[in-house]
Amino acid sequence: KVPKNLKEVHINTGPDDAGDLRDSHGTVRRRFGENVIYLVRPDQHIAARFSSDEADQLSIARDRAMAISELEAAQ
Repeated sequence: KVPKNLKEVHINTGPDDAGDLRDSHGTVRRRFGENVIYLVRPDQHIAARFSSDEADQLSIARDRAMAISELEAAQ
């Protein structure tokens, strides 16, 4: 599940894959890896990188990137 205030973008690698962007030559996969989640700020700075197994850490990284304390996040 994608935390509130984030946009999820899927990059497909084949003709049958669903996704927002198509990587038909594998350039994105080679550069950024497979089954990887990136948290990218609006200024295109990569704030965090996770394997798909660590997706539960995304909310924590988002809060850290937005300077939200644990108390504020709980409200």
